[in-house]
Amino acid sequence: MLASRGHRRPPVFDRIVLTGALGLALAVPAAAQPSGNLIPWLRAEAAAVSAGGSPVLAAGPESQGAIPPGSVIGEVRVVTRDIFDPDRPGEDRRIFRLANKLHRTTRAAVIERQLLFRPGDVFSPELVEESARLLRTNDYLYDVEMKPVLRQDGKVDVEVVTRDVWTLSGGMSFGRAGGVNTTSFSVEDSNLLGTGKTLSVARIGTVDRTSNLVRFRDPNLLGSRMSLLASYAQNSDGGRQRLEVERPFFSLDSRWAAGVRLFRDDRLEQLYRGGKIATGFRHVNQALELYGGFSPGLVNGTARRWELGFTVSRDDFSNSSSFPIKGGLPGLPGSIVPKQFFTPPPDRALVLCVD
Repeated sequence: MLASRGHRRPPVFDRIVLTGALGLALAVPAAAQPSGNLIPWLRAEAAAVSAGGSPVLAAGPESQGAIPPGSVIGEVRVVTRDIFDPDRPGEDRRIFRLANKLHRTTRAAVIERQLLFRPGDVFSPELVEESARLLRTNDYLYDVEMKPVLRQDGKVDVEVVTRDVWTLSGGMSFGRAGGVNTTSFSVEDSNLLGTGKTLSVARIGTVDRTSNLVRFRDPNLLGSRMSLLASYAQNSDGGRQRLEVERPFFSLDSRWAAGVRLFRDDRLEQLYRGGKIATGFRHVNQALELYGGFSPGLVNGTARRWELGFTVSRDDFSNSSSFPIKGGLPGLPGSIVPKQFFTPPPDRALVLCVD
């Protein structure tokens, strides 16, 4: 496995692992081997240093020297820090210390699952930098710092230091207009118990309906690169359900992606006249989306991806009956609107996307 800049690293697999009752097949990379250009590089490095030059590649201020290409990662240490640091000026306050006690710091395993490198891999500065960028996309992290250190035996230890932010949020509101009350209440934690998962609970009351909502998101399902989004809403006039399971292009060198999305919405559509409900009809929308993607990986600094998706959407009004509307609707005689008027054919779409 080469770690040259701007070129993809060809995948090397030595075994297949079956995980859990889901029957997922995961390819496990073989143990990393030193780069074939290590000896020529060391000779060039020694010549440059003897001539008074500087090392070609350094690991940063924390390193003990230059890190030659082909060096193998020895240990990955994850250090997760609280929201506030009492050693910093202005952060050693009682309320900040209380926030640290109430907040569950992100678990080290959650950070490790998102890294693009493991102990035994060839050290790659590009993968270290990309891992830091991926971690910074998480809303529950304030900052990420990578510290590679070259050991005496030639291996590289990488220390990953993260700092959390406060993730528990919520609110409530009350309003009254036109003789109708509107209320809302919500609580959300985007780093539930330090697991990186999101749990939302909300109750919303409007003029049209009252809705109780529960939503859960897991970006690393069962410790894998799969993500899960599930939401359930129980409404006063129906309900809404959503389920999404995806394996995205999580890195520049990702070779494939796939996902399935299911959606169902059952509600009562209401028609108003003069600010009051005149009539209504039942509307059920169901949708299914499947997609897959392929990529040759990162080649010469460029990642090309192809995605193919299929979407089926169906709107059902078959459970509706005819509703009396005084004066009728434009283009329809009489005062009765038949249910066929609200029954469009199912929508189907074949989507091809090239990034």
